[in-house]
Amino acid sequence: MAQPSDRLTIRTRPAPISGGLPLKLILWLMLVLVLPFAAGFLVFRAGATGQPHGLQQTAVQAAKATLAALDRLVSERSRDVLLVSALPQVRALEADHLPGVLDLLVATSGPTYELAFVANQQGQVLAVNGMDGEGHAVPSAQLVGSMVSEAPWFRQAMEAAPTVVVEDFHDDPLVQTLFGAGSPVLSLSVPILNDLGSAVGVLSVRLSSEPFQEVLARHGEAASEALSLVLLNGRGEPLLGTGQALQLDRPLLASADAGETLARSGLDWRVQARYRTGQLSQSPIGGIWLGLGLYGLLVAVGTIRMVRQHLRQETVRSPASRAGELQAHEDQRNGKGRKAQGQTIRSLEQLLAARTEELNEVRRELERVRAGSATREKGPSQGAEIGEKPRPKRRLPSLAQTSEAMRAGLKGHPGP
Repeated sequence: MAQPSDRLTIRTRPAPISGGLPLKLILWLMLVLVLPFAAGFLVFRAGATGQPHGLQQTAVQAAKATLAALDRLVSERSRDVLLVSALPQVRALEADHLPGVLDLLVATSGPTYELAFVANQQGQVLAVNGMDGEGHAVPSAQLVGSMVSEAPWFRQAMEAAPTVVVEDFHDDPLVQTLFGAGSPVLSLSVPILNDLGSAVGVLSVRLSSEPFQEVLARHGEAASEALSLVLLNGRGEPLLGTGQALQLDRPLLASADAGETLARSGLDWRVQARYRTGQLSQSPIGGIWLGLGLYGLLVAVGTIRMVRQHLRQETVRSPASRAGELQAHEDQRNGKGRKAQGQTIRSLEQLLAARTEELNEVRRELERVRAGSATREKGPSQGAEIGEKPRPKRRLPSLAQTSEAMRAGLKGHPGP
């Protein structure tokens, strides 16, 4: 019979998570729920308080810089008009040479000029530019000969020698006659003086709103993406603006008034810096996303750490507990071995009793055979007289059959 091995292998598997771990997780989730959203709130508060303060300083500088750029733009175009009005061909009101001079004026500043023309002392248009700033032909012939004597800018220019008369952005009928309805234009008009200094006509131009719009956009984007600049007239009406700045419901950051140069020209402009659409509503969303991100990170780290610690406590045993577990396993194994040995012994005892009974039966059979042989020696008549009947002969099992039966019995009752 094989002896049991002294080596003992214990296979352990992680114990199921007990009821204490979910409670720890709930407490951890409740604790970390406060921290990330508090951080997000602080970030939002800092963005809601610190950012406008810093942005307001930038907005003030952007508004002032924009007004200065607009002032330079108007001053440069005013000087252009004064220089052209002093040319001999213009002072002489030579109708054949005036269109070429006006085309040169318009082409010099690109798309700044929408229209340039000369009217005589009676207010009759003598010449109009035939080309625009991009070199395209202008249907100016329909304006030649028209009367402008009743226009306010014409009367003011004839009386305001030698200054430039400026009309704020407006819808001009002469521009609409040539090009149809479009963006408002700025009007610059200057008197044409003869050698005696008397006004003999008026040179007038119409400036496109495009270069002014570009100034607003350039200074607004250079200051901050959150800024939008709007140009207002003296009555507070919006003239030009970037994006949705013409809608004056956007939060106001800064405002700057026109300087002395524009004021002398009659342009009482004001530039306002306002928030773009949605800039204020994005700050709390950023704080919320920051809080959610921190919350998810803390939850993941805390959960992994707690689960690993719990599993380590369940699987790791102290030396005393491991020794007790080994002893219990050994006792259990020894108990099972003794039980199996007892069953084997009982089976062998039963088998031995059965074989002993068979041997006794064999002995009794041999005795009967011997008795039968003695009776036959006395003669058949004695046996007939006694009245005994001859018994059938019983075949005795051989030794090989007996051994085979014992092996079958042992196979049915395995040992320890």
